[in-house]
Amino acid sequence: MSIDHSRRQRGAATPVTLERLLETVRVECPDLDLRAPLDLIEGFEKWIVVGDSWVARFPKSKEAAAAMARERGLLSRLAGRTTAAIPRPLHVGGRVAFDICTKVPGRSLWDEGREPWRMWPAARQARCAEEFGAFVAELQAALTVEDARALGCGPPAFPYPPSELGSRLSGRLADADSERFLARTIAEYEVQSVAPDELALLHNDLIPHNCLADPHTGALTGIVDFGDACIGDRHQDFQYLEGLVGPKSLEAAIRRYEAITGRSLSRRRVALYHALAMLSHVAFAFEDPVPRQLEMKLGWIRLLASDPNRRDAARFPGP
Repeated sequence: MSIDHSRRQRGAATPVTLERLLETVRVECPDLDLRAPLDLIEGFEKWIVVGDSWVARFPKSKEAAAAMARERGLLSRLAGRTTAAIPRPLHVGGRVAFDICTKVPGRSLWDEGREPWRMWPAARQARCAEEFGAFVAELQAALTVEDARALGCGPPAFPYPPSELGSRLSGRLADADSERFLARTIAEYEVQSVAPDELALLHNDLIPHNCLADPHTGALTGIVDFGDACIGDRHQDFQYLEGLVGPKSLEAAIRRYEAITGRSLSRRRVALYHALAMLSHVAFAFEDPVPRQLEMKLGWIRLLASDPNRRDAARFPGP
């Protein structure tokens, strides 16, 4: 999920058909099986054709093509270094800009607007959460910060910096409690300090769409979409998990991460990144030419603002 608003706007208008994309794949990759049912997904920066064992991606702009090239380099370096599967590059287009990667096994934790894993038994949810924590630990250990920089990874573009959050959202939220929550969150964000040894390679988009699992066992089978990979606070890759699975599964993921890495994470800082991510999604929704679920996202903020525990930093001990 890219968060560069201008790039999303530029790329979204170009029409394309599945037949046109498949013809490109057919010419350059005649050995691929194109007889199975295929899906076309329209992303913000690329079109994605999903086959039975492969995924083809077509960028909508030169900037998107450059980002895909950077992602391919990162995936090649990460190959074999995580227990959960990640895409493996298979082919780079010649005359037309596109690439083909392996299809990652499992079922997305997001299903047409629903999150089916919320209905799993507790033990299955806990397994998925623990393996999520293990994936984050493996990813951060796979490459040094220096190696990640050499591959083109920079600081995170998301969540938005404090000044931008304030300018985009102040006075625009649904109620006074939400406005106060925004002000408190920005104030905490502004004074946060991240030490050099807390920097690590982040996926930075571990939302349900990008996490795949076996619904029968809870095993985390794969992670996709490394387009937002960056170098940032090692706490940040847990930013979506709190709202997704609740405090018990979040704690299971963090404890598994801590057991593998030998590092302690600040629960308070994880909660801060969760709040920042939700606020940043609302900020983008206000600016999106086709507002995506704005009212639902404003509801996220009302829910966070109404939680009395979030007004008490003592709930999250540590720095």
